[in-house]
Amino acid sequence: MKLYEAGTQSVPPNACAYLDNLPGESLVSSLWRFAWRNGLDAKTLLPYCSEKNYQQESVSDGYWHYDHERFAAASGWRVYDAEAVLLKSSHDKHRSVWWSGTMRYCPICLEHLYHSYWHQCQFLSHCPFDGARLLEHCYGCGAPLPRYGFRRTLLNRPYACPTCRGPISGVRPGVELRLAMQQRADEIGDAVCGIERWWGSLSPGRTRIEGLLTSRSWSSYAHWLRPDTSLRQWVISMAPEQSWPPVSVRTIPPLIVLEWKVRLQPPDPLEWIWATRKTKYERLSFARQVYRTTLRRLESVISVASPFSDAEYRRYLMLPAKDLVVHPGGCNLHLLALIVLRMTYESFFSIFEGVPDEADLDESVVRFPYGNEFAERVRICWRAQFIAEYASIYWVLVATRNGRRGASSFHRKSAALFTADVVFDSTNGDLVTGKVGFPAVDGLRLELFL
Repeated sequence: MKLYEAGTQSVPPNACAYLDNLPGESLVSSLWRFAWRNGLDAKTLLPYCSEKNYQQESVSDGYWHYDHERFAAASGWRVYDAEAVLLKSSHDKHRSVWWSGTMRYCPICLEHLYHSYWHQCQFLSHCPFDGARLLEHCYGCGAPLPRYGFRRTLLNRPYACPTCRGPISGVRPGVELRLAMQQRADEIGDAVCGIERWWGSLSPGRTRIEGLLTSRSWSSYAHWLRPDTSLRQWVISMAPEQSWPPVSVRTIPPLIVLEWKVRLQPPDPLEWIWATRKTKYERLSFARQVYRTTLRRLESVISVASPFSDAEYRRYLMLPAKDLVVHPGGCNLHLLALIVLRMTYESFFSIFEGVPDEADLDESVVRFPYGNEFAERVRICWRAQFIAEYASIYWVLVATRNGRRGASSFHRKSAALFTADVVFDSTNGDLVTGKVGFPAVDGLRLELFL
């Protein structure tokens, strides 16, 4: 069979048909190889892939305009189907947690003209086929690579860095290298099957984590709730233990998820006629009861895990929390977190009035949990709010003790994952659902105390 050299000459679009796709090969890898063997740049490649244009760099989904039927007719390859299924298994706004939006590659695989969509998986730090570290920058000049997907910047020069125009992997592509990779087709296929089984085992954990995520940017979360520090680790810990593929695992506190699902009684149709407008103090009367009960339960579990005296309790009220945290002799962080919680929520807090039964909420600082006023009628929403708040304060204190900068500036809602919703139903009663997640507090069993 005649070999066509890379260049600008016009050649039949199927000149690379003998370089068949390998298992797990990505869309970009197939488009690159097709363009390289036929001497196509981004402009001349486009008609074989789409009737539209390339996806814009600013758009998160980089595949919308790609036409896999058109490319299959031109190349003889069926590509993107498996990759599309994997990527679409996560919602658009959550995809970046599991999949890298930047071109990510194994230098050994890429010099053999092969790139797998599994190289984009954020769980993997090394290539599952040969163990090399996965990179997001040019091997030659160190410049960051473009966004991954059906994009002009990435596809304009196959295998070449847009910045230095040298080979991304540091080795110029050659047919012989690709043919050597073809000899490993069975080995790569077995590895891909293993990764797919492993990915399936992570599905329940990923679904659970995604149920706690909102549309906030990751920079707004406390560092212990970001994908690179905790979220992916929690997913791995929820899955059955497997020895392959190798993933980096750290010891972190388990994720505590408090969930609720409550159906309220249908309201009286005439109630709104006779109802009078309540002050916020009156509307918080229910929350005040829940708060006092939660304080008693927290004091009880803390006294078991980290016993404290009455004198110690009052001393913690008098001294600044930061001074206690960094004291050379250490402090009872469980107790201190409870004190900070009370100082956060209560309008008047005296060292002579430490009884939870008399705790009063300061309505000027209290917000209805998760931005929904249905919490005025749902006990569990308030309790989950106070418990998650306590856990968040505890971890801020731990971060402060460990010398992490800016730990004290974390907003309380940024220190926990949460989601809540209400389905209004005037006939059967409103259905209120929600979850709140946070790292487990060392030595304490935190629950909704039902």
